[in-house]
Amino acid sequence: MYWFNPIYNKLPAGPIKRNQKVTYTLQISKEINSTAVDFCYSYDFSADPEKVSMTQTDIGDKIEYTCSVQYEKSGLYWYHFEVYQGEHKFYLQPKPNFDVEPTGNLSTRFQQLVYNKKSRTKNSFKGGIMYHVFVDRFNRVGKVKPRFDLILRDDWGGEITKNSHDFEIINRECFGGTLKGIEQKLNYFKSLNVSTLYLSPIFEANSYHKYDTADYLKVDSMLGSEKDLKRLIAKARKKDINIILDGVFNHTGSDSIYFNKLNRYDSVGAYQSQKSPYFKWYEFQEHPNKYSSWWGIDTLPQIKKGNTSFVKFLTKSGGVIQKYLNMGILGYRFDVVDELSETTLKAICKSAREVRSSCLLLGEVWEDASNKIAYDERKKYFLGAELDSVMNYPIKDSIINYVTTGNSENLRNTLYMIKDHYPKDVRDNLMTILGTHDTSRIYSVLSEVTNNCDNQTFKLLKIATLIQFTVMGVPCIFYGDEQGLKGVGAPYCRVCFPWDKQNKKIKNWYVFLGELRNNPVFEKGLLNVLCANNGLFGFERVTGRKKVVVYTNCSDKEVSVTLDEKLTNYLTKKQSPKTIRVMPYSFAIFTN
Repeated sequence: MYWFNPIYNKLPAGPIKRNQKVTYTLQISKEINSTAVDFCYSYDFSADPEKVSMTQTDIGDKIEYTCSVQYEKSGLYWYHFEVYQGEHKFYLQPKPNFDVEPTGNLSTRFQQLVYNKKSRTKNSFKGGIMYHVFVDRFNRVGKVKPRFDLILRDDWGGEITKNSHDFEIINRECFGGTLKGIEQKLNYFKSLNVSTLYLSPIFEANSYHKYDTADYLKVDSMLGSEKDLKRLIAKARKKDINIILDGVFNHTGSDSIYFNKLNRYDSVGAYQSQKSPYFKWYEFQEHPNKYSSWWGIDTLPQIKKGNTSFVKFLTKSGGVIQKYLNMGILGYRFDVVDELSETTLKAICKSAREVRSSCLLLGEVWEDASNKIAYDERKKYFLGAELDSVMNYPIKDSIINYVTTGNSENLRNTLYMIKDHYPKDVRDNLMTILGTHDTSRIYSVLSEVTNNCDNQTFKLLKIATLIQFTVMGVPCIFYGDEQGLKGVGAPYCRVCFPWDKQNKKIKNWYVFLGELRNNPVFEKGLLNVLCANNGLFGFERVTGRKKVVVYTNCSDKEVSVTLDEKLTNYLTKKQSPKTIRVMPYSFAIFTN
């Protein structure tokens, strides 16, 4: 009855550049007896929409309505359709699958993002594979000396809660992974076709996880030295592997040169004196013991939003941001980026791009990052002055939901959302994950569904990772997932890498995925969903004449699929028949 979906009926599709003209096409069955349609759009938070009368064309049993709009201001716009039947009027708003649905009361609208400029990140990142290294738990090489009251455990791979269930003690227990340990395993990364290493925080901090920064200008001595970091960057580059660092700029540690609550440092910290050069960084309700902290954790005092002194410390010439970029890192992943103010994030990104315009700046965002509101501020990550992309939590959740329930429709809807809301270069740079240091490991999640049946768990893992490696974005392996490591939630997902007990079957599957990623279609190729119903999910990646087609079946029934063209089975290297069978909890991959 009504035919509009921005994935297909908007040209150009997705977000557009400022001053670019975009055309919307709506088709309505003649049975509706529509007499006119207005296209209604408004700038973010504007009360009254502008209305454009759509042009009518008779096309058989339907009437086609079209209009073109040129957006002169960057930012977020919202639109819907108002359909007239003589004097009667109703609205067309989006369904979860982005088709339109009629309604008498408008409750939601389509989104149009308008940006200023595109990302300039390197294509070598877009076509590659990331690997997330949690440094303390990855590989121990060289002499490690504990600092302050940090505890160095001598039982690599031991249980996280072996000695205590007290998180204060757990946070102080280190297993001794080092930068030299990462360097030693560069050939291991190459075996997985990894092109970018994302390191957990390496700045000095008095915990195993290092998210409580003590000194931004020092490499933590338990992980190594600044010389070790430079050597790792140089050695990795020789193997065509980039390094990105974790930037934790929303809060510091209370045990730091800036706050100095425990009086370990020679500096005069904000906790010690209101005359401290760092006092204005923090927000005290009652000095010194009542202060704002991240999620109420008093060991993580929060930086006052937009504090100019702190921002200058980070972004000045040769400051924190530029120091490590000048060492040769590719860029940063920003922790809890939604808690940084717009002015702070813009200044950080500007400082980074002064060193290298093609650096990579990723943000930790768990929701749709294109329209996120945090602390009463609409975020403007993708307009051109801030992030290159974000962590891909929405797709993570949808992939896991699909392989555990067969809900292919929800996965399609999420991919449609990303296609419609994120600029193309942002989609190409997405950090596509199945797990992180903050979530349960993927093998644990799938094992729970299969009642710990390893054979079935592996089947689901293969489907989940195949989708992860072939949809938009850059797949990121959380260290040890390629070995089937388990762990439910933090800190239990942060176990030591099992170098002495590797899982060859799972590792070989990740090697296969790494080889598949060599196809240039994954660098910037478009993604088109082909089908999504009854547990079957099909999509293609296309660039020029190159194409990769993937079908997955997360149901207990065999499914037949008719191919529209001659394709080669990627596994057998033979031409595929026109009709193929996709077995239960299996997949098929084709190329042209």
